[in-house]
Amino acid sequence: MFRSVVIVRSRETFLVSTLEDHLTEAHYNVEAIFPDIDEIKRFSNLPSLVIVYGSEELLREKKALLYLKDQVIEDGDVLLFIGSLEERNEFYHIVPEPMVRKTLLRPLNLRELLHSVKLLEDEQKVEDERKRILVVDDDGMYLRTVQNWLSEKYNVTPVNSGAAALSFLSKHDVDLILLDYEMPVVDGSTVLEMIRSEAYTEDIPVFFLTGKSDKKTVMKLLDLKPDGYLLKSMSGFKILNAIAEFFEKRGQ
Repeated sequence: MFRSVVIVRSRETFLVSTLEDHLTEAHYNVEAIFPDIDEIKRFSNLPSLVIVYGSEELLREKKALLYLKDQVIEDGDVLLFIGSLEERNEFYHIVPEPMVRKTLLRPLNLRELLHSVKLLEDEQKVEDERKRILVVDDDGMYLRTVQNWLSEKYNVTPVNSGAAALSFLSKHDVDLILLDYEMPVVDGSTVLEMIRSEAYTEDIPVFFLTGKSDKKTVMKLLDLKPDGYLLKSMSGFKILNAIAEFFEKRGQ
């Protein structure tokens, strides 16, 4: 069972109270908080499931939601969003879609919610026993695609920046990092250098992801001595095979 469930909502409503009551009756430890940075900090090391109950007011609290996004990444929490189709799309502009494990559209069916929470819980148990792969890419669509390809076999955590990757690695062990070579602001080579400079991450294998296959680019990234590289033009089948072969060679 999830250690705790935190509901982030803009105001107290009958529906949110009912949601809280149903989860409590199902024996979950539930807390409802406002989208406030201090409130989120208070629970940052506690929840395993974060439920964001969407509304126009909540979506205006972008600083708090961005902070929540960072905390979800750092703590490895499961994120569930409840709202209208429009609120969901707006939320995805703040929190990348690959981070949201489940979305339920209103009007909310409480039976469906409890069923979804149980399924997420079961999925998390299975994932905890799998090898963990951290995928780092600023392209949300490609990030989602790779997550879908790998998630049937591996425990996949997607993040959209080098800073988010380093923050996650400060709290979690991973078996492999797939790192976008051509990211803006802080590129893949800089992130790899930072990973190699820390004692707790220096031995984690890293594969570069690159959209360029020309000899100059390939030689440049190989000079950085990653454990391998994958072309973004590769199919999911080929990427899965490459990863499986890598783990097999390492005897894992």
